Amino acid sequence: MKYDDENIPFEKCVNVLGWNSSRFDIALLWDALDCELWTMDVSIGDLNNAKSITVTRKKSHRKLQFIDAVNLFGQMTLKACFKDYGDKFEHKDVFPYEIINLKNWKEILMKTELFEYEEFKSQLKGCYSITKDEYESYLVYYKRFTNRLEYLKYYNINDTEIMVKPLMNLIDTFDQFNINVLYYISIASCAYATKHYSTYFPYQFNLESDKQVYYEDFDVTADYSNQNPQAKPFVLTEWYWKNKCYNYNQQDYKACRETDKNVTADDYDYYKKLFETSMCSIHSVEFTYDTPPSLDRQNNVLPHTKDNCLPACVSCNIAHASRDSKITSLHIKMRSYVIKHNLPMTVSDERIYKLLRECITGGLAAVFHRENIADKTHINELNYDEQTNKVISQDNENVAIHIIALDGNSLYLSSYSGVKNQNIPYTDCRMYMAGKSRFYSVKSYVIKNCIDQRKDIFVTKVKEYFPKSYYNNLLALPPIFRNIEIENMEEVIGEYMYSQAQKHSLPMNKKDRKLTTLLYTNGQYMVFNNYYLWLLIDLGFVITDYKAIAVIEENTVYESFVRIMMNF
Repeated sequence: MKYDDENIPFEKCVNVLGWNSSRFDIALLWDALDCELWTMDVSIGDLNNAKSITVTRKKSHRKLQFIDAVNLFGQMTLKACFKDYGDKFEHKDVFPYEIINLKNWKEILMKTELFEYEEFKSQLKGCYSITKDEYESYLVYYKRFTNRLEYLKYYNINDTEIMVKPLMNLIDTFDQFNINVLYYISIASCAYATKHYSTYFPYQFNLESDKQVYYEDFDVTADYSNQNPQAKPFVLTEWYWKNKCYNYNQQDYKACRETDKNVTADDYDYYKKLFETSMCSIHSVEFTYDTPPSLDRQNNVLPHTKDNCLPACVSCNIAHASRDSKITSLHIKMRSYVIKHNLPMTVSDERIYKLLRECITGGLAAVFHRENIADKTHINELNYDEQTNKVISQDNENVAIHIIALDGNSLYLSSYSGVKNQNIPYTDCRMYMAGKSRFYSVKSYVIKNCIDQRKDIFVTKVKEYFPKSYYNNLLALPPIFRNIEIENMEEVIGEYMYSQAQKHSLPMNKKDRKLTTLLYTNGQYMVFNNYYLWLLIDLGFVITDYKAIAVIEENTVYESFVRIMMNF
């Protein structure tokens, strides 16, 4: 259906869902729809795993969006999907795909005999695709059909229908949070959208048993302006106005708009009084030095003339640009709401962005031992010899029986959620979510005070080291995680790794970037957040120099969402 307002652009898009279709059906789509009647849009994903493909009918402009439903549920079989998300008693039929091809399909499908159990043996997997019990169920169901073709028709319909219930359950689950599942490409992105939805409509995530007071839900009609009471009223100066007029003329000239009737420096007195007595036409806030004024063109085809311009603060004017005024107003109110409640927001300070970018650590891990046989391989341990300044690797008398893998991922729901946990020794047993930035500083005494007081949330760049007397306590799991460039030399990666690389003819003449763990920082400045740095200090870390710090507001905005979703 269309919008009530016919002037609002409307796109007709039909979603077509398949299961695991990105692997097998993509070739059919390219052949059938990449033609003169249809326009193939850029697909999401790649040819080996196309998560979504949209095609547009050239005449009617109707869109078809092909979606692989596997991405919405995660990697699992259809059988596992309807058991987890649908009706546990639903029945999935079986069919021996591999015995049919383009040449023999008619001969095989027109037969009336049952498929033999041997025909369900997969040549690709080297095993049977069904169990004996599933084959017995197939024998019962097949009696209802006259031949194999009729059974295949039933199988295809049923294989599609059993996908509907899990999809509807998933859609209904997210619909309560106004999240359209089919708009996203994975269940992870749906969860991420829900997480942010919880910041604007926290009431839906408020637990009755929780005594915490949450702020109100976002209301598009409400006023969230939160002007600084200490901000001084803006007073227009001749220099400021002259500079504005020059910039307006330059904008119009570059856009090939007439400038003969543009505002000029002679209009200074008129606009000085206007800015003192009026408010922002978009956001209805008074003009201060925090919110300086500008002229917002009402008709973006016309130049900066008196008749075509209304006063607006600079930030609102930039947000408005040539966009729809109602959408602009919504964005501005959302921004004001975010500022008022100290919600996470985009970093606008380039210095802070660069500092945060250095702090992001990830990548392929450097594997030191590839082979450990249970009840056979002795556990290897490392010891540092301070006299020779070498790390000695040797086996002890203990034998490996289990392998423990550590995984650190900031995308986990509970990470930085603010949920209280007695195992967190800092900031009142909470790991706070970062809000808006407070300040950036390069002064050593400011950085040192923030680190030592252990109150603020921050990211800092420091130079540090571990005393050698601590090495043997930390060698089992060096605590500094970094993605560094490693030379593929025997003395760097070790005899075992080097011999394995040569055995498999891997290129050894280039450097590789690996995520690894360190004790020694080679005198380099490194970036840490407050929780990470405090942990390292408690382990014996010594800071020798201070480079920069970005201090950030703390909040627990995602706590209610996490407590609901993880049943805390």
